[in-house]
Amino acid sequence: MVGTAALSFIAAMRVGNRLEQLSESYFPAYHDLSDAAIDSLGRALAIRRMIIAKTATPPDYIHYAESIAVAEAKLADIDREERAAQALLQTMIENTAFSDAIALTRIKILIDTILTDDRRYLANEPSACCLCSMAATQRKSPPGSSALRNCVTNLHGR
Repeated sequence: MVGTAALSFIAAMRVGNRLEQLSESYFPAYHDLSDAAIDSLGRALAIRRMIIAKTATPPDYIHYAESIAVAEAKLADIDREERAAQALLQTMIENTAFSDAIALTRIKILIDTILTDDRRYLANEPSACCLCSMAATQRKSPPGSSALRNCVTNLHGR
């Protein structure tokens, strides 16, 4: 009877430690990644607003400047949240008491690959190139011309 109680107590302590690790590591990492995804959508919306403000007749430079500021702020937030999630994942990998290091390493590699591709895409800044080409085309052609269609074609690589 005493042995069963001792084993039960030890099992309860292990479960308590595992729940604590979940609340301290897994949930915050997931939260950071979901915040980064939400900020990415906010940045996409700001870029769309930039294009709309730039192609308006007459161009709305105030909203254009505000959209640039929002897009840059969102990019900084995305970067901060991605780095925080990576740090938490690395901490979980190093903690071998609970986590499956192989599975977590696979997740970390997958996230690193996605973030590297995302950064490479953002480094090219197709939105800035698109806005420059639209501004040049807009001077030569009437509003609503093919500048926006060309921009979308360049963004999607078709």
